[in-house]
Amino acid sequence: MKALVIIPWFGPFPAWINAFLTSCAPVTKVDWLIIHDAPAPSEAPPNISFISLSWESYRKRFRDRCAVELPTRPNYKMCDSKVFLGTAFEEVLTGYDYFGWGDLDVIYGELDAFLEPLLGKKTVISFHRKLLSNHFVLFRNTPEMRGLYREITDYPAKMTELDYAEMDDYHLSNIAKALPDVRFEESYTTPFVNWMPWTDGTYNFPIRWEWHRGRLINDLDRGYSFPYFHFMVWKGGQRNYYYPTRNWDKLSPEALEIGYNARAFAIDLNGICEMREKRVARGSLMGISEPPVYSLRRRIYLKVRKWRHWGS
Repeated sequence: MKALVIIPWFGPFPAWINAFLTSCAPVTKVDWLIIHDAPAPSEAPPNISFISLSWESYRKRFRDRCAVELPTRPNYKMCDSKVFLGTAFEEVLTGYDYFGWGDLDVIYGELDAFLEPLLGKKTVISFHRKLLSNHFVLFRNTPEMRGLYREITDYPAKMTELDYAEMDDYHLSNIAKALPDVRFEESYTTPFVNWMPWTDGTYNFPIRWEWHRGRLINDLDRGYSFPYFHFMVWKGGQRNYYYPTRNWDKLSPEALEIGYNARAFAIDLNGICEMREKRVARGSLMGISEPPVYSLRRRIYLKVRKWRHWGS
């Protein structure tokens, strides 16, 4: 079974785009479609395609097909419009078993291994427990799922509000969770969120992630593999629910750029850099296997790490 994830992106592509593209390449169960108005990257894996579309043409598509108005300029309100993507771009979903949407601030790991036991069995696949993981979320490709936004009360009016109305988060999440055969399980993909403790129930988060030919690990959860890493906190932006941490606001674009098709790279508070590949054994699947416990060894490691990175 296969899924198509749609990602709208207006404006220049981010400096980390090669890291995103490289991490998508090993995945066989998902294709990505990026809708954009800037020049596309010169290299991309075969499971990623691009559609060039102006913002006005994009708005017209939503107006004609979904009877909703998008803002006159791209902004954070675009998150509300994600719920309409299955209808607005229905024709590109032909042949796919699942569809969904996502973001570019994501590095993928062994996604196939995580999706294998879920595809064909679940109507909705979310990697968060409380809400839809809207940076990467999947729905069965059926008319009912593509039109699920119609269950949101007064959705056309919500799209006319100037502020973000949480249509993809609060509203659609509650509707989706009430459906049969849905998957809302925490896979610990998004650190530094102040209402989402980490694997051991504490607010001690990984501060270094490594990607090695499709395997994604971090400096804290030894022996575990992750489906993806969503680094929204480090990239900056919306901050009202962030746990205190440094981010990339003051970094140069060069600190986030790597070559396309790198064999291995690291991502941390100082940016993204290529590194020497090392052999990484397949670990337990985070969110499917049991998470690690808060052991004495882990406690000592955290204390040493805090001293090294932030000072005692």
